[in-house]
Amino acid sequence: MRFGVSFVLGALLWGPAAAEDGDARFVNQVQSASLEFKASTARAACKTSSLRGELGKIRERLDPTCFAYPRTPAELERERRRLAGALQEVEQGPAGRRALDDIRRLGVPDVDFYHGSHVVVKDGGRLYDSWKALGASPRISSHYRGVDTQQYELRLEAGVILFGKTAGEDSWFQMEAHGASPQEALLHVGDYLKHKLEGGQNVGPMGMSPCTEGNPIVIADSLKGCQS
Repeated sequence: MRFGVSFVLGALLWGPAAAEDGDARFVNQVQSASLEFKASTARAACKTSSLRGELGKIRERLDPTCFAYPRTPAELERERRRLAGALQEVEQGPAGRRALDDIRRLGVPDVDFYHGSHVVVKDGGRLYDSWKALGASPRISSHYRGVDTQQYELRLEAGVILFGKTAGEDSWFQMEAHGASPQEALLHVGDYLKHKLEGGQNVGPMGMSPCTEGNPIVIADSLKGCQS
């Protein structure tokens, strides 16, 4: 009987403390499980990010148009070196050399040009008239709908320059990986699909660019970059 009373008293006296200890242990276990879950999730995210990065590198090696637009000074320098190596043995015809001379005189960097950045030149259409006289081929595109001025493409070794006039009669141009000829029609459709899949970025022969018709590089008295 004394044992039974002692047991009951002990349960009444120590039960709350034991319950608190149990609650504390339970909370600790939940916190530990939560931390482990967060850690495992972070490790999985890192592995996924790494895999995505590796797949991106493979994709770039297989298709130069997939190179991303450089966002930092270090990326820009690497891309400059890559383009310099890729273009050093490319020989242009007379029309191509003339067009490239014009582009460099305007101050457009090779990275922007070969990534297909959209450039508007506040020149009253002088560049348009000059390039049209170089033997450019008439073509149509989805750019500047509502502007009736004929658009053209000028073929270079690395791709084509698409150019035309804005509603304000100024020249615009962008380098494209493939032209609109019947021989390149499927490749051009492929570039359009990349353009859509990559958030509307332009697809040049050496990479992509966020500098589009709606976010162009503008050249007036000085070059004004797009919002990248």
